[in-house]
Amino acid sequence: MITGAGSGIGRALACQLAQRGCHLALGDTDGEGLEQTRVLTTARKDVTRVQISTCVVDVSDYLAMQRFTEQVGAKHGTANLLFNNVGIAFGGLFKDVSLDDMRRVFDINYWGVAHGCKAFLPLMKRAEVGCVINVSCVYRLIASPMQSAYCASKFAVRGSSDALR
Repeated sequence: MITGAGSGIGRALACQLAQRGCHLALGDTDGEGLEQTRVLTTARKDVTRVQISTCVVDVSDYLAMQRFTEQVGAKHGTANLLFNNVGIAFGGLFKDVSLDDMRRVFDINYWGVAHGCKAFLPLMKRAEVGCVINVSCVYRLIASPMQSAYCASKFAVRGSSDALR
């Protein structure tokens, strides 16, 4: 399962995993980008037996993530890998970034990870073996004055990932 699969790292990851024979459940808010990823992952002849499902989903909405999990369970049965990949950022000094923008960054970057882990845990337990990969960046280790909300959200992801491990 990959969030943020409609572009960037999520799309590249989906293509690489499909080439290795992994079945995929792809989620993103961008339905068009998600469909492009699905087409790219199935374009190679050697991935014809890979099952791919897609879901337009907002990771900041826990009920939507639960519905995504139900769809994945119905299509794939279990989940072995969870890639919490989606993330957003707003640039600017702390004093200049609105509270609404800060909340949106946390809703997606932190709560999206928490929702993914909570929602998909039952499917992963059913599989009896699994791994959670919470994609982050160097801003989980150091702070940048122009990325205060992003850095704070990634510090939170790091802390919760360490605790989950």
